[in-house]
Amino acid sequence: MKRLSILIAILAVCILNARHWRRSPESRRSKPRVAIDVRTGNVVTMSWSSLTETGFVKSAQTCGFQPAPRSSTSAEDDLAWFDR
Repeated sequence: MKRLSILIAILAVCILNARHWRRSPESRRSKPRVAIDVRTGNVVTMSWSSLTETGFVKSAQTCGFQPAPRSSTSAEDDLAWFDR
């Protein structure tokens, strides 16, 4: 069930990002991008001003989806599942 909710969240992020990239470059910069923080499992939005030159996020705001807290072992298992 947890994996199903994660897959649904990933699918939603992919759809939102696809809609984002179909816009013109000027309008893309004004709208935030959506991503999943793999360490916490939170869905985050990132504005262009929050990205550094190397592409790392300086700051991100959570926007709704927050899974239940897990033990470190299950979080590591989930990260291993994403790496496949």
